Amino acid sequence: MVRFVVLAASIISKSGKALVSRQFVDMSRIRIEGYLAAFPKLVGTGKQHTYVETENVRYVYQPIETLYLLLVTNKQSNILEDLETLRLLSKLVPEYSYSLDEEGIGKTAFEILFAFDEVISLGHKENVTVAQVKQYCEMESHEEKLHKLVLQSKINETKDVMKRKASEIDKSKIEKNRGDKGGLGGFTSFQSVTSGTGFGSDTGISSSSGGFGGVSSFGLNTEGESFSKSKVHPSSSASAPPKGSSMKLVTKQRTNQFLESLKAEGEVIVEDVRPSVGQSRAPASLPSDPVTLSIEEKLNVTLKRDGGIGNFDLQGMLSLQILNQDDGFIQVQIETGDNPGVIFKTHPNINRDLYNGENILGLRDLNRPFPSGQGSEGVSLLKWRMQSADESLVPLSISCWPSVSGNDTYVNMEYEAPTFDLQNVVIAIPLPALREAPRVQQIDGDWRYDARKSILEWSIVLIDNSNRSGSMEFVIPAIDTSDLFPISVRFTSTRTFSDLKVINVLPLKGGNPPKFAQRMLLSAENYQVSPNSHFTFLINCHKMASSTAQINALGGVAHFTTVKFSRAHPNRTVFFGTKLNASSGLKLKSSKHRRASTFRVVAEKVVGIDLGTTNSAVAAMEGGKPTIVTNAEGQRTTPSVVAYTKNGDRLVGQIAKRQAVVNPENTFFSVKRFIGRKMSEVDDESRQVSYNVVRDENGNVKLDCPAIGKQFAAEEISAQVLRKLVDDASNLPFITATADGPKHIETTLTRAKFEELCSDLLDRLKTPVQNSLRDAKLSLSDIDEVILVGGSTRIPAVQELVKKMTGKDPNVTVNPDEVVALGAAVQAGVLAGDVERMVSEAEKFASEDKEKRDAIDTKNQADSVVYQTEKQLKELGDKVPPPVKEKVEAKLGELKDAISGGSTQAMKDAMTALNQEVMQIGQSLYNQPGAEPGAGPTAGGGATSESSEKRPDGGDVIDADFTDSK
Repeated sequence: MVRFVVLAASIISKSGKALVSRQFVDMSRIRIEGYLAAFPKLVGTGKQHTYVETENVRYVYQPIETLYLLLVTNKQSNILEDLETLRLLSKLVPEYSYSLDEEGIGKTAFEILFAFDEVISLGHKENVTVAQVKQYCEMESHEEKLHKLVLQSKINETKDVMKRKASEIDKSKIEKNRGDKGGLGGFTSFQSVTSGTGFGSDTGISSSSGGFGGVSSFGLNTEGESFSKSKVHPSSSASAPPKGSSMKLVTKQRTNQFLESLKAEGEVIVEDVRPSVGQSRAPASLPSDPVTLSIEEKLNVTLKRDGGIGNFDLQGMLSLQILNQDDGFIQVQIETGDNPGVIFKTHPNINRDLYNGENILGLRDLNRPFPSGQGSEGVSLLKWRMQSADESLVPLSISCWPSVSGNDTYVNMEYEAPTFDLQNVVIAIPLPALREAPRVQQIDGDWRYDARKSILEWSIVLIDNSNRSGSMEFVIPAIDTSDLFPISVRFTSTRTFSDLKVINVLPLKGGNPPKFAQRMLLSAENYQVSPNSHFTFLINCHKMASSTAQINALGGVAHFTTVKFSRAHPNRTVFFGTKLNASSGLKLKSSKHRRASTFRVVAEKVVGIDLGTTNSAVAAMEGGKPTIVTNAEGQRTTPSVVAYTKNGDRLVGQIAKRQAVVNPENTFFSVKRFIGRKMSEVDDESRQVSYNVVRDENGNVKLDCPAIGKQFAAEEISAQVLRKLVDDASNLPFITATADGPKHIETTLTRAKFEELCSDLLDRLKTPVQNSLRDAKLSLSDIDEVILVGGSTRIPAVQELVKKMTGKDPNVTVNPDEVVALGAAVQAGVLAGDVERMVSEAEKFASEDKEKRDAIDTKNQADSVVYQTEKQLKELGDKVPPPVKEKVEAKLGELKDAISGGSTQAMKDAMTALNQEVMQIGQSLYNQPGAEPGAGPTAGGGATSESSEKRPDGGDVIDADFTDSK
């Protein structure tokens, strides 16, 4: 027994009105209408869920503009399968309905129902795609095909019989005419006979001069066909057949018979097709509504290869089409969006005052109607244009990340459409001539390879909320990756940038307004991803064994250079740039060709990238000094971690590292150890990671990702980390942004205040150090040098704590997280001539820098003394004798004044004076009655006396023990 899961598939309005509903189980109309009417009450407002349940059924739904696409299922159904069914139906509905409103759905109701039947059978989803459903719906039934074949066969048979009989009649007449005068005279006799019969006007036969030596011509204009004999020219006086002629079929038959007889006699007949006016151009399909208003926008966009926008130009037009002249006396009321970048311009004949004041488009002359019968283009009423450099406006962004590995090029592509719903998206990637089609390893959508044009087309039928982003990965032989550009894109959408809408059509002569239709279309006229100018990068690929390094330039890449590293010399620094002539200076030798290749720095700025095993970093030369570039999260280093969620989303960096515990099999880290190595070489390493390391058919290492069902090369994972580094290096250093621009947080925080905030954290540092020494069975005397690791060790309080604990000054000159990237940037600076300038400036300003450092340290020390003194006075309170407290506060005020004045020597003198007075606090506390030896200002509790406490009534307070007695 078949168990139905999907009970019905419906399209309803927001109020619950059923527009289309297909039931897959016996169900009364009242019952299904009751289910559908109850649905809007269950959904509520502002909720983003995809299903709701009642006691009996489950509603799985998706909003489509002003309607709902709804599946009514039983509660035992698989919700994931239902969501997949709903997603497929949501892609099919726009294929059949040109507008997603009640009118559009109503006109295509039967087509939609047929499509629903192809997707759902007996309550379960069929394994079909959108293309297959469309193909099945377009296929005709076997009986209908058979009927048409039989009918066409009868028609053809009747035509053959008619031709045979007509041919027999013509042959008998020709033989009779030959017997009269013979030769050409028979032809002349035929002319004279036909010119006087009723066929003369149909055949249009004429003679320009007559006689034997004259040039005779004749034209037979029947249904747009014109024939001429090979040795004569068609007459210009050939007349068209009159309308309503009852002998038209006979005339055509006689004409064909006459030509057939000439061919039988050996004459060469040339058929010259002279199309009639109606045949010169296929009539365009005109709108069926009395008034049609079309809103069309065309995009011309050029995206940069590595992000950013090169050109964004939008042109739009509102056109009017009227079928009958009587409907031309109208005005059009419109509503425009709030996009300030759109500039509108009306037609010269439009009343601009009326448009500017009331948003109504009407002619200046009210007695003049809008023209009708303008074909498919209509009359232009309003035009607009928008140009921008804002990348967020781009409706569809395309990213292409090629990576050359060995003899193959791995190409990762992504699309992202954050706001627009797009239809019929086609992304065309040019490829060099290939012997075979590319190997597409993963794709969201469909693909087609045109071998003749050598173009790979990636197509997505519909992009909506269910697939705002997607990816495609394919492999081709090793190429120059600049050959993959420019990438062309085309798509359409029913949403426009102008948000222009037609509100109403107003009649000028009174009466009811004519019925009008509104069409909206956004199309990509010239939409490309183009290569950018050449930039140069420097990367240190340390510890890369037999790997291929490839760098994307900051702001754009038009040229890639790949260099192989040998296992004998894994540490290499590679410079990427444009090849120059032999006199350029810097040269890199290629071991393969044994000849020098010349490079130079061609970018305005150079950056260094440390693509590390655990963490990665980017540095740039700023003001002649190497500076770490923070990533999008505000961190100076980025974890070299890539992860894929169960939904197929890719995570890179810190966000990927955070979820590694709950998603270990799809989180890839320390992948650099697998680059360029065979599986037989990494047995031990493969057992130390949480993800699955497998072997491909060539023995190479592959990293298995079960979340998306794909295997990656280690180079691909590293390339994704490198991509994030490049993207982050292109971002502005701001926290957030509004319509007014970037927003920053700027405040001044003294060292004393900062150390106060961090005091509890500083106290927690001691225990780990002591535990580490105990576990290592070492003492402080065994330590030769202390190297600080991590960004927090830059805090002076941390360095002071280390000095107190170990008795040694810590080494603060080494930063393991950044040293590789900083070193790479220094080397890049050598190319740009910055290092020599840095050295000379350092020697020149050495004494000045020392004075500045002394001033800064003194001020920080003074702030700390002020903070500690005020803290002691607050804690001791009344325990400090008033004379001592007054002197301390006086010296404290002098130190604060010295800090405000900025004089280094004044601050030192004030600190010395204040410290002398603070010592008096400890002495005064020590001399108080009952004070224990060693009591001082840091004791915090002061001196106490056991007998000093009294009760309010004057009695002594006696300490005693007590017990409960029962």
